[in-house]
Order: sequence, then C-alpha cells, then structure tokens
Amino acid sequence: MGGTLVHNRNINSNICTDHTQLCKNNPIMTRSLPRLHVTQGLASGIVFSIEGNPAHYLQHVMRLKVGHKIRVFNGQDGEWQAEISGSKRDTVTLNISHQTRAQFTSLPIVLAFAPLKKTSMDFLIIKATELGVSVLQPIITERSENKRINLIRLQAQIREASEQCERLDLPILNKAINFCSFLDNWPKSSPLWCCNKTSRGPSLPEALLPLNKKIAAHSHGFLIGPEGGFSPNELASLGGFDFVNIVSLGPRILRAETAAIAALTCWQSLLGDWCR
Repeated sequence: MGGTLVHNRNINSNICTDHTQLCKNNPIMTRSLPRLHVTQGLASGIVFSIEGNPAHYLQHVMRLKVGHKIRVFNGQDGEWQAEISGSKRDTVTLNISHQTRAQFTSLPIVLAFAPLKKTSMDFLIIKATELGVSVLQPIITERSENKRINLIRLQAQIREASEQCERLDLPILNKAINFCSFLDNWPKSSPLWCCNKTSRGPSLPEALLPLNKKIAAHSHGFLIGPEGGFSPNELASLGGFDFVNIVSLGPRILRAETAAIAALTCWQSLLGDWCR
C-alpha cells in the first residue's frame, strides 16, 4: 500500500512539472494560473514578499504551496509568471520568472457618476472595470442619495475585478467632487457624453458612429446622473458647455448602473478595444 502511494505522488509531481512547462510555452494555458495584482516592480529574477490579504488569498483560498506558479501584474510592467518560493504565516515569497504579456494601457475613458447605494455601487464599479474604464469619478449632484463613499472598499473591488478580467492596469478611483467643480475642471478639448433619460437628442450610438478611431484614442468622458436624474439647474449648466454632448440611451428609463454599462458597451463596440 505504501509503495502505491509513493508511486502516485511521483505521477502527480510529473504531471505538475509537465503542466508548468506547457503553461510556459502556451499563453492560453498560462491564463489558467491564478492572477494577482502587486505593487512591486516586475522583472526576471526579482524576489519579493507579499503580506496581508493577497498572501491569505494564495495560502488559504487558492491553497497554493511552495513551487506553485501564479501570474502577477502591477499596471506598469506587463504580466509576469512567478513561482512561490516561500510560504509562512501571512507571508508569501514570489520569485519572478518571465513575462507572459507586455503592458497594454486601456483607452482614456472617464466614467463620472453620482454615487449609488452599496450593492448598486459595487456592481457599477466592477462592471466599469471589466469594460475598460481608465478613470472612475464620483460626482455629488443635487439629487444624489448617497454622498458617503468608502474608497478603500471600492479600490478592493477594482483590484479584484482587474485580476479576474485579465486587465493589465487598474482604473484610477478619484475622490468625489461636486457637479459644478467637475464641469469647471473638465478638459475643454475632451468630449463629455451626458446620458440623460429625458434627452430628445440623438442616441449614443448615432452620435458615436461618425467618429473615427483616432478621435477615440483621446480622452472621452461619460456622465451618468443619479437615480432621480439631473436637476433642471444642472441640465441648464450642461447646456452651457460646448464639450458636453447630451445623448439618449433609448426609449426605456434605465437604472443608473444599467445606463453606465449600456454607454460603455456602445463605446467599446463602436470605437473601443473590442474593435482592435
């Protein structure tokens, strides 16, 4: 019986070695490895330790041991394969092996939105990250129901969503600012698409179709109002800026988080990185 167990252990060891070699030579198989965002610089031969929640995730959620491979990225140096070379309580040591993907930066898309309730806010943050937003900007409007934002919790949502959706960067999450300050500080040369449920203007797809990919490479913004919509004063203010384009998202009234996803989907399908 003991000999059989040793024999099986050797077989499993060979399988793990073969799988590691296949992953190294096959980018598709490499994607099956767990993925983690880190803050350290990445290059072949670098060794560093991680602690806290990331270490807990590898040790107790993924149950990885010394010798297991993972993928790491930091938003600047691309994605790299790493081997766990040490593991003790609350600390995991990583040895960086080789680059699996070169750095790719998301298109400069800003999503400005009125803060929502917790569940809806989490949903919006996660889906906006998956849809390639580069900047998330909460804005406080006259009808904003929620004016308190837990940036630390939302940043954790962004990091986890980026790890899962294969992004190589993390969207920037800014502190909330009021509606007027946002408009006053918006770069005048960058279009701002305001998705308003009462708009009688063109639909967002109609407005985007005439644009070309070169224009899309420059910064664009999408402005999503609160559940109750923009106030009359805010709509009047929007009409006073040449860079604001008020567009419709169709005949149905959408929840704020749905409107954000719909707008970003239109952009990515017509001009974004879905077209690459």
